[in-house]
Amino acid sequence: MTNRNIFLIWNPTTGVTDLETDPQQLSASEIPGIKAVWTDQRTRLKGTRQLLDFTEKLSREWAIETGVIENLYEIERGVTQTLIERGFQAELLTHGSTNKPRE
Repeated sequence: MTNRNIFLIWNPTTGVTDLETDPQQLSASEIPGIKAVWTDQRTRLKGTRQLLDFTEKLSREWAIETGVIENLYEIERGVTQTLIERGFQAELLTHGSTNKPRE
């Protein structure tokens, strides 16, 4: 492992303190409504296969997107969608759909 210099862009103990506007003004007004709908749906679907499938797909999407953001690999959007829907299966990757070996 290489030794890298880490430069913090904000102080993790105090957070961002020099915003020119109130952070509440930066939030999307739709969030409370979306949160209410999500809470209702999650409660209604609790213990069902639908919620389990949704949660698994969401977890796969976050895992894939995190790898892309962290520059671990590049992957075509269509392949990302297929992996989210069908799971992590190396045979779903075709030559050139990612910059890493499919294994």
